[in-house]
Amino acid sequence: MAEAPRNDSQEEPQATAQTPQPRTKPKSESEPVRFLRRTTAFILSAAIVGVILVGGANVVWQMAGRSPAPPLLDGIDFSPAVYSAKGELLRLTPAKDGIYRVRTPLAQIDPKLIDATLFYEDRLFRSHKGVNPGSIVRAGMETLMGSRRMGASTITMQLARMRLKLRTNTFEGKIRQIWHALRYETHYSKDEILEAYLNLAPYGGNVEGAGAASRVWFHKPPSMLSAAEAASLAVIPQNPVKRRPMAAGNTDLDDARIRLGLAMIRAGAMNERLSEPVRASIEVFEPENLPMLAPHYSRMVLQKSKGGPVRGTLRIALQSSMESLVRETIARLKPWGVRNAALAVVDSRDRSLIALVGSADWSDASIAGEVNAWNAKRSPGSTLKPFVYGLALDQGLIHEKTVLIDRPQSFGGWAPENADGSFRGPLSAEDALVLSRNLPAAELERQLNPGLYELLQKSGVKLPHEKSWYGLSIVLGGAEVTMGDLAKLYAMLADDALLRPVRILQNERAEAEGSVLSPEAVFVLKRMLASRGEFITAGGAKRELLYKTGTSNGWRDAWTAGSVGPYVIVAWLGNFSGAPNPQLQGAALAAPLFKAAAARIASDPSFDWPAAKIPQDEIDEKKLRVARETVCTATGELDTSLCPEKTLSWILPGKTSVKSTGVFREILVRESTGLRACAAGPGVKKVVWEFWPTHFQKVFLEAGIVKRPPPPYEAGCEAVSGVPGGRPPSIVSPREGAVLYAVGSAGTARTLLRAGTDPDAKFVYWYSGNTFLGVSPTGKPLEWRAAPGTHRLTATDDLGRSTTRTLVVKRQ
Repeated sequence: MAEAPRNDSQEEPQATAQTPQPRTKPKSESEPVRFLRRTTAFILSAAIVGVILVGGANVVWQMAGRSPAPPLLDGIDFSPAVYSAKGELLRLTPAKDGIYRVRTPLAQIDPKLIDATLFYEDRLFRSHKGVNPGSIVRAGMETLMGSRRMGASTITMQLARMRLKLRTNTFEGKIRQIWHALRYETHYSKDEILEAYLNLAPYGGNVEGAGAASRVWFHKPPSMLSAAEAASLAVIPQNPVKRRPMAAGNTDLDDARIRLGLAMIRAGAMNERLSEPVRASIEVFEPENLPMLAPHYSRMVLQKSKGGPVRGTLRIALQSSMESLVRETIARLKPWGVRNAALAVVDSRDRSLIALVGSADWSDASIAGEVNAWNAKRSPGSTLKPFVYGLALDQGLIHEKTVLIDRPQSFGGWAPENADGSFRGPLSAEDALVLSRNLPAAELERQLNPGLYELLQKSGVKLPHEKSWYGLSIVLGGAEVTMGDLAKLYAMLADDALLRPVRILQNERAEAEGSVLSPEAVFVLKRMLASRGEFITAGGAKRELLYKTGTSNGWRDAWTAGSVGPYVIVAWLGNFSGAPNPQLQGAALAAPLFKAAAARIASDPSFDWPAAKIPQDEIDEKKLRVARETVCTATGELDTSLCPEKTLSWILPGKTSVKSTGVFREILVRESTGLRACAAGPGVKKVVWEFWPTHFQKVFLEAGIVKRPPPPYEAGCEAVSGVPGGRPPSIVSPREGAVLYAVGSAGTARTLLRAGTDPDAKFVYWYSGNTFLGVSPTGKPLEWRAAPGTHRLTATDDLGRSTTRTLVVKRQ
């Protein structure tokens, strides 16, 4: 039963919010004629309804029940809405028809609004069967006697009019409305009907439904309305044009709200839920001021959703903290020309993206602020190096303390350098990784099969070119990836060694996509990254900061990607335009941003931290086949019998291949002269000496390391059999598998023959098959012009030790 005055505009389709238009009277019909027609319609409707209910109620009811069920909310287009993981609204956009309309279950609508709506619109809603004859008769009599026209429609009748787009200001239209109301009542429960009504009722402007109205006008979910707000929304549908909430207040709305409150008090319907005075002033908002939080993330969700409301994975408090951190970072770095940054946080346990700052400022066109770093292709610098080392661990090429050589090298004409322009000589694999030395990483990639290119492909990283296009430069950032790609790869390292997609929707599942590294390799790789010794306290325990920095070629991008506990953080600073800036260095700019983000996560008591584990706990829990063995510090060998300094290294039993280097040897030295003796005897002692090949001497010297050559033999040792021993020459140039092309009028290929030797060798003799090519002093190259064909090169030192290599020369 309609208990309050209903404006005629309720009976017509509503004007849109932006351009409300007053109804115009048909020129062909005078006001008295209109009045008589409407009055007649009401009276006849009442009479017919009375006849139906008194004389043929059962027949009509059965007919309505046998008719097809009319639609409730199926086919209605609802507004795309993005919510955070906890239900906070991030973004709301109009539906396709330009209406703000948010699908909202009845259980999520504040009971105060439900009570006020039923009291104002239809007090007998729970007891009637869709039509209230008494209300229709009373409305008709009020109209006939000249008092204010009253609405006669129940909530069910209003739903029928709105949902089926009926014109009910005619006799025929009213009868159709009554019939369809009976159909709704026979096919649906009262709660289903009420829910549909509260999702479709007009609430002023281009806003329909209580869910949208509470968000648009009061910026809160419909489950958290105050008594005044609930009363305000309850009275709007009767006259949505005049009672549209306005920021400056609306007297029609205020008056109607107050009248409703007084009426409910008189009727004893103002219970505890509505005890707040409804006279309270209300601050309302315009739709254009709706929240637009986490814009890059919200856009991604809207693009992925199929319309309507969708709950994401974002944690709004963390998002706000990360946005603040990015703003502070850019404000500090702006004097140095750094104007853009991005930050992402992923919980590796379920792969949910819990914070995303896609750029420093969405609205700043000068930095292309709307571009989202999450899916922008950029050079990652050295952030992919850990995966090269992971592959090398799995393929048995290295263990944690394997000694790699950081020295100048040329790979098919490509001669990379380190960021600092220097070379450090021999260093452990973990140091080479953490210190981001380029040459050892490139040398490892050269030996891998499969390599980094295949790992990226298997991980779902989209690479536009073939493997040969990138070459070894892929290790140093030659293949562009996205922030999302890095987050996915580092989440694999932080969690279970399985590739899983990063989730941005609450109802997504991060199904395993396979593996690219073994759990054992991931474990050792994390131990290598942990050698930095950087910790942060979180969850009542120390947590390792495991990360890798990266700087793209030309100083265009600065990166740091890594994890603290289960939380993966990827930080980027740069310019989407690709403009260079020497300040853009991963270690100098991105690492501090990464650490600051980790510190904020650690200080937030709402974060869930797993129990801290020591490495042995992780091994036992995951049943990993790894072992910690004693190795020689200087060479990485497992044989430490002659090694003066030893250390512990994680290895993969059954995979790790540790070859003997022959660097440490026992020699006989005569104590009186210091010369190498030919045989043991009085005055002769055993001494352990380091025998590094001659081609490493320059590397050692550049690294500030002096390696003394072994002492010469004493006279007469040349005749002693087997004295030379040691290693054969190591051919440094040309490289194994090299292909040269003959050029010029001579039709030959120029190459330099170079070999490293043991310290006791003085000369190297070069042969192509049985043809003698020449002799060179140790450490010096020999120039040779090779004819087209396949050559079997042999390098023999003056002590008779030899090495061979194949060289192919082709015609152009």
